[in-house]
Amino acid sequence: MRTALMLSIGCVLLLTCLASTHVLAMDGAAVGDQPTPEPYFVVETATMGPTGQNGGSSVRETQYLGVSFTLPDAVRLTRVGGHFGSFTNAPDYDTIFFAITPLQPNGFPEPPTAGGGPPPLSDAIYSGTIDVPGTTTWPSDSDEILVDINYSIDPGDYALVFGAGGKFGSSVTTSSFAPHQEQDLIGSPTLFYWVSGNNSWELLQFNTRFLLEAVPEPATLLLLTLAGLPLLRRRRR
Repeated sequence: MRTALMLSIGCVLLLTCLASTHVLAMDGAAVGDQPTPEPYFVVETATMGPTGQNGGSSVRETQYLGVSFTLPDAVRLTRVGGHFGSFTNAPDYDTIFFAITPLQPNGFPEPPTAGGGPPPLSDAIYSGTIDVPGTTTWPSDSDEILVDINYSIDPGDYALVFGAGGKFGSSVTTSSFAPHQEQDLIGSPTLFYWVSGNNSWELLQFNTRFLLEAVPEPATLLLLTLAGLPLLRRRRR
């Protein structure tokens, strides 16, 4: 009887959590209004350096850049971007792509095509574009650029890749780059690149800043809340 009652209450809690941010304890006492989850970076490769840098690692049709990352829990991705610049003259701008792909067993995305052609990234689970403004003052107007996204993603090992060449709606040709001056790596990110003619991905030795922001999925928040209920009940005794 008690087990059935607790299961019933658990179902009510699930529906309540998904419908609102107010959760009740098993004894009827209010746990309190759960705050809207704060977004956090699941990928942040380096600190932000000075804006207006005059170069870096190319992000274009002949060179892709990327980083691997692991998600232990399901999350909803909310923003993606990094520190980018372009030598295109304003008001023109470059449009680069971003793509999220599963990691291959070797720890990199899908390999380049035969003869060192662009990696097809045919297994990308989510992609989009980022507009990199053209420069109005020499050497460039490099800055941190983030675009809003909305995608729920399961736990797993992934790659975040940036490039161009008309793929995923990007510009056919670009003069974009990812600056790395006066930027320090955060942790030990595995950064990599492909350049035209290479038959494989290679490790990138520059401190480029790539960002991927997320919030926990509601089910993850519910599990965390339910995990704390027994502790709350014991404190009330």
